[in-house]
Amino acid sequence: MLTSSRAPLRLISIAWGDEYVRDFLDYCLPAVLAPGNLPALCEHFDVEFVFVTELAQYEQVQRHPAYALACTLCRFKLVSLDDLVATRGSYGMSITYAFYRGFEDLGAQMTDYYLVFVHAD
Repeated sequence: MLTSSRAPLRLISIAWGDEYVRDFLDYCLPAVLAPGNLPALCEHFDVEFVFVTELAQYEQVQRHPAYALACTLCRFKLVSLDDLVATRGSYGMSITYAFYRGFEDLGAQMTDYYLVFVHAD
């Protein structure tokens, strides 16, 4: 849902597993929050950050200071990928479907959004 007259942009990132979510929170998200990155995007676009991860990671994400800072800049949405990570051998397909999960809820409106994919792996 749009909250302004600026063009909509959805920044999408994914991670699952304790180590990878911790790396996302400690390194990737702070880099995204650096001046000239997310703050600059928010000046020009109606930005929503979507982080696709496991339900079990939501609390860890919501307790992290980088999450709190991101929430002051734009809307931040957590989306579950629990049903997508099946086996070790399905890693490539899991990534593909996880990124798709980050914008599939837009339906036909997905072509009206700028989509920016950030991957810390």
